[in-house]
Amino acid sequence: MTRLTPHQKSALEFADHLSLTANAGSGKTFVLARRYLNAALIEGVNLSNIAAITFTDKAAGELYTKIVKLVNEQLSSSNLDSRKNKLERIRQQLISANISTIHSFCINILREFPVEAGLDARFIPIDEQLSDELIELSIEEVVKNLFEDGSSSDNIKYIIRILGSKIGLEKELFGLIKQRKTLLIIKETIYQKNEKDIIKYFKDQFDLYFSKIWEEYKDKLLSGITRINNAVITKNKNNEIAASIQTLINTFSTLKIPEQILGFISEIRSIMLTNSGTVRVRGYLINYLREELADEINYIESSLNELSKIEYIPESDALIKELTKFALVLINVFENTLEQYENKKSLEGFLDYEDILLYTKEILKKESVQKTLNEKFKFILVDEYQDTNEIQYEIFLPILDHLKSGNLFIVGDEKQSIYMFRDAELEIFNKTKDDISSAAGKGALLDLPDSFRMAPSLCLFTNKLFSNLFANHNTLYNEVRNTDIVCARRDDKQGMVEFLLSDNNSENKITEAELVAGKIIELNICSAQFNDIAILVRKRKSFSELETVFLKYGIPFSIIGGRGFYQRQTISDVYNYLSFLSNSSNSTALAGILRSPFFTISDSVLFEISLCRGSNFWEKLKNFSENNPEISSVKSILEENLQLASSIELTVLLRKILTDTEYLGVIAARNDSEQELANIDKLIEISRNFSLKGFRNLYDFLDYLNDAITGIEDESQAAITTDANAVQLMTLHQAKGLEFPVVFLFNAHESSQKTQVKSKQISLSKNFGILTKLPINNQFLSDYHSAPIGGLYNFIEEKKRIAELKRLLYVGITRAIDHLIITGEVNEKHNLKNDSFLYLVMSGLNIDPGANEVILQDELNYLIQNESGFNNKSKKLNIRIPISRSISANENFELPLKKKLASPVVNIDEIEPPLEKDIISATKVAVFKQCPTKYLLTYEYGFGKINSLFYKNGEKRSSVNEAESEPAIDYSDDSVYGINIRSDLKGTLVHSLLEKEFSTEQLDDEISKFFVNQGIEGEQLIDNKQNIISDITGYFKSEIYKQISSFPRFKNEFEAYIKDEGIFLYGIMDKIIFTDDELIIVDYKTDNISEDEIHSRAENYFTQLKFYLYIAQKLFSEYNSFRLILIFIKHPEKPVIKKYNIEEFFLVKREISDIIKGIIQKNFYKNYKHCGICVFSDTSNSCILK
Repeated sequence: MTRLTPHQKSALEFADHLSLTANAGSGKTFVLARRYLNAALIEGVNLSNIAAITFTDKAAGELYTKIVKLVNEQLSSSNLDSRKNKLERIRQQLISANISTIHSFCINILREFPVEAGLDARFIPIDEQLSDELIELSIEEVVKNLFEDGSSSDNIKYIIRILGSKIGLEKELFGLIKQRKTLLIIKETIYQKNEKDIIKYFKDQFDLYFSKIWEEYKDKLLSGITRINNAVITKNKNNEIAASIQTLINTFSTLKIPEQILGFISEIRSIMLTNSGTVRVRGYLINYLREELADEINYIESSLNELSKIEYIPESDALIKELTKFALVLINVFENTLEQYENKKSLEGFLDYEDILLYTKEILKKESVQKTLNEKFKFILVDEYQDTNEIQYEIFLPILDHLKSGNLFIVGDEKQSIYMFRDAELEIFNKTKDDISSAAGKGALLDLPDSFRMAPSLCLFTNKLFSNLFANHNTLYNEVRNTDIVCARRDDKQGMVEFLLSDNNSENKITEAELVAGKIIELNICSAQFNDIAILVRKRKSFSELETVFLKYGIPFSIIGGRGFYQRQTISDVYNYLSFLSNSSNSTALAGILRSPFFTISDSVLFEISLCRGSNFWEKLKNFSENNPEISSVKSILEENLQLASSIELTVLLRKILTDTEYLGVIAARNDSEQELANIDKLIEISRNFSLKGFRNLYDFLDYLNDAITGIEDESQAAITTDANAVQLMTLHQAKGLEFPVVFLFNAHESSQKTQVKSKQISLSKNFGILTKLPINNQFLSDYHSAPIGGLYNFIEEKKRIAELKRLLYVGITRAIDHLIITGEVNEKHNLKNDSFLYLVMSGLNIDPGANEVILQDELNYLIQNESGFNNKSKKLNIRIPISRSISANENFELPLKKKLASPVVNIDEIEPPLEKDIISATKVAVFKQCPTKYLLTYEYGFGKINSLFYKNGEKRSSVNEAESEPAIDYSDDSVYGINIRSDLKGTLVHSLLEKEFSTEQLDDEISKFFVNQGIEGEQLIDNKQNIISDITGYFKSEIYKQISSFPRFKNEFEAYIKDEGIFLYGIMDKIIFTDDELIIVDYKTDNISEDEIHSRAENYFTQLKFYLYIAQKLFSEYNSFRLILIFIKHPEKPVIKKYNIEEFFLVKREISDIIKGIIQKNFYKNYKHCGICVFSDTSNSCILK
């Protein structure tokens, strides 16, 4: 069982309300899970009286898995029957435990109190798509009605004039409804007053916040200006600019009110600085003084430029009055729109995402509801509390009677608060900590400083950088205090940090993406697996340049949540097909699907078709098919689907068109196949959900798809499992909570969009109300200006943006376990944007971007574990950080890199024509060897793919090969692994576990995470897990494993793809081992068989292994000795091994060549000996094909 650190122990032993601030990698989820279990086991609280709230569903699943793991550990180690009985009861209750997101938690409350909430007891939570449709309808109706209503038309016209157009009004109203949580608070706290009081409120707020800001600047600003000016006067007593500045300095003590101070700032800036914002040199500052006074000059320049954005112009009072009027009119229109939207939802019993929290907050104001929930929930535990907001605070606190009862446990890290754009309010974390401190004492605020994740070099780098970046922590700007990481790693790895910088002025420029590709291949050659590597970006648009370069160099990758789902070619292909089925006269759509992987008809044939008679392309194709058998088969498929299109369910139609042809096979052969196949699955799921809403018409779905393709660019691509050996690309926000051995921070030179008040757009602020720029005296064709509170808002929001940018950088850096690589572009002058990661790092550590390396040296605190417990020790650490502008190979790295990786991997786009029938896999060879007619039914007629597609939705199918996911010869018996676990899932899991040697505890965690991600939880998870752990650990203890793992040179999941006499051969080898004189191929099988069946089953599988050998010998022709090892994981002590010298290999080569020729020549005879076990035989064991 894991030994607790002193800080973890303190967090678990503290019995009252508790706030835990946890550094990255400190084991906060472990502590959260232990505290949850302690509440049930030690305090004796029923699980129905405990609520654990997480930020995402995935996090909820991981927490559930951790708790299950702890329960199982304690059951195994406990000797007391009474304790075991308690643990068994807890395990049973976990199935219905309150471990969920805040929205799921609130839905349950609303289900319990629908009458009090004024809701239909059968209310339906709706998705964003349906919500957006209802909002748009409501806006359209309200705007139309207001125009037609004589008493309201002037108001609506007034708003439209200010926002520029009716479309502009509709866009802003849409945003206000989406942000109604904030706007309703603003309305309640600010706009319930009369107009005069609102104006006074704004002036008071301006004075209050400006005085807070000025207090921070005034002394240092005056000191800096005075020192610079005195230095100029010392050199030239008659300097006119200096004299003017001195006059202003003399008035400084008389400045009392904001208008006077802002006037001073404006004057001093215009005299002292140039238009570009730098201290004047000509006529004022001698050059050598700039170096001597560099610190003062930098501060003066940045401060005056920042403060000058807060304006108080002569028309400011009029602007405040006009802004108040605008806000009151806008709120009236907003309320009409919101009422219309609420009515539409109410008619159907709908609740949207925001409603769930708003209704819960409101019913908690009812004493009876609050009392009931207070009695029910004795413990509330909230994860990632730094990302919560005010409305969630107003839900949790009342349930616990504002900490007068129950037990609140919050865990988070201010340094990792990165969701301001989702209304996360860091102030709420601090406010809740204050509440907890008041209720339970200052001892209730604890830290977890120890990081078990990061290597020492990364810890030192992080501490040095953020002790500077977080040095000034002004809570007004959401700035946070640094807490140094204590290194708790228990291995000897020191870790590494480096920079990769692309010179964007170089004639022979190597792009940043190419540098990254080169580095990845260099790391892979040095034994790093591709799936050890993550590339983190701020913006999704960065994926495209990486995708292009990775495809060029054959680097396998997976984009996690990549944008542009509806713009993918696969979606366009399906859209074209459906468009043709809805209108056969749509020649463009038909031509598109004929050229696509659905039919892969060449342009030359399409040209021939276009020359035929016919009023449209469909008529031409039918006429052309009369003398062309291949096109005739295409025509038959299309005719059949045209007849079915209007009569079968949309989802069934989609499945059919995807399995009629070799479309899925072609997609499966691409480098990005996993992502594209997942996208197809996602489209099928979208179609299913679409149909469930009552839109069963194909034309409706086409309209929806058309709008999505043209208008929805941010829709993420389908999530895919991350166990493949591929580099993972994701945004920094997606990486939150994850860790990777190697992390690239890509495009670190990029800046981000600023948040500021703009003309014809609306911003919302809880402190400053509704903000926009306005024309002075209704001069709509003149420049628009901000009221003073608008400038103040801009100033504060910009500070908050930079503060969050620093926290985002912190999140990115702390994802790395062993190796951090920061990449970006620099120009010749090394000018960096001050809101880029690269600027923050370079300035934070005082690094010259033109240098070749930097040395960091400092003390690092370690947490050392020994037999007696833990102790802290400080050591001096030196780290060298290289700054590279090319990869180590040489400048011309393209050829060796492509040769190294691209030889076994061929881009399917280069195949002419790209027919899947031109691709032969190990599974296809094995199926043909069993029975050529079985091959015909499986691959030529597509029956196997239909079984495969339907099986994904819970229906039975033909057996599937674990590695290649094709209908084939795997005889696995799923029942050994418990209830309803599919063999393909089991195979995927087992193969991924075999890539690394896990401890039993790690196996438990990996298997649990995999099952939770697949939706397998509770008892089902527990039942399946132990059998798999037993099999894997049994294999790791076997002699054959010791023998295989002793070889230093190998590749796991080796993907081979070669061209052989015009045909492409493809296979995935579980492991390939390279010795000095022998090539070894290892294949794992998870079949549930007895020892007596091993050799007969192995004979079937060895056809696949021989095919792998056939490919491998072509790739590595220098070898003359070969070994094939087949391991049944349930019987690792009985491996089946065959050895071949070069003469014996030629017999294997002839056998595989004959099979390949049989496939090419379509020699599909029947092997009647196979009928007895074939999935295509009838009840009398006769072939279904007569």
